[in-house]
Amino acid sequence: MLKSALTFLCLIVMFGVLSIPNVNAQQADGLVWQLRHFQFEEFTLEAPFGFEDEGQKKDDSDRRYVGTVNGIYLYAFSDSPTKQKQFKFVSGFTRDAGNSSLDAPATAGQDAQVEFLDRYGYYNRIWAVRTQNRIYTFQTVSTSKENGIANKFLSGIKFRGVEANISYKLVNDNSSQENANIEVGTKNEQLASNSKPTSGNGIGAGNGPGDAAAIPKSVVKFVPVKILDKPSPPYTNYARFYNLEGSVLLRLTLLANGEVGSVTPITTLPFGLTESAVQAARKVRFEASTLDGIPRPVTKSFLYSFRIY
Repeated sequence: MLKSALTFLCLIVMFGVLSIPNVNAQQADGLVWQLRHFQFEEFTLEAPFGFEDEGQKKDDSDRRYVGTVNGIYLYAFSDSPTKQKQFKFVSGFTRDAGNSSLDAPATAGQDAQVEFLDRYGYYNRIWAVRTQNRIYTFQTVSTSKENGIANKFLSGIKFRGVEANISYKLVNDNSSQENANIEVGTKNEQLASNSKPTSGNGIGAGNGPGDAAAIPKSVVKFVPVKILDKPSPPYTNYARFYNLEGSVLLRLTLLANGEVGSVTPITTLPFGLTESAVQAARKVRFEASTLDGIPRPVTKSFLYSFRIY
């Protein structure tokens, strides 16, 4: 009896020890990663909690699966080989926004991949795979090349059947990463580069040698800036296709002459929504703030929200 109890206890301990690595793997990067199986699809993948499908259909219609975590955008598109509707849009985005090319794999078992920094300052990884029945396109969008979440998502995609030996090939190029970081920073600087020099008068007191006439005390009257019109930024075709929602926070300098000065992005969104918000911000109309009747430049934050209805 005692021997049986000890054997049972040992089995419990062994099971617990063997289970620990699996728990840690699922909680990598502080996120809960799940192995996902999708009905009617020929692949499985590991994705953070919240990666959802946008309607599963058994026919030849296009299907998509999306998720956003820590500012990283994850996409999986499933197309009929004859229609390739979603793939064609992604391929067009690659050409127009990334100055790169992505051709559809010609036969089952073939794949193609491309990585690039798009003109909006975001790094894209795109992988297309042809199977017997579908064309799959996987994409991640992030602010830098070296991103553990994007790499783990793509490397965790597995296929069945003749495509089982296909896997995403991670690109390790530190020099490219440095260039990507420089270009991302440069892009944010360019968004704020159309600022205008500001000048203004100030009041104050100081100590020093010399004679000066007494300055009479006056009542300071401050009138805050009055926003007359805040145009709404339009959605971009890219953002609409990728079903992107969110907010862009900008810091504006409202000049004393009634014009918008510098526009600095504080938070950004991909697919041209930051640029759309900046363009709308430059069209803001306002009455300048005044101090004792004298117009003054002020800095003010503007939040632009994007929602698909």
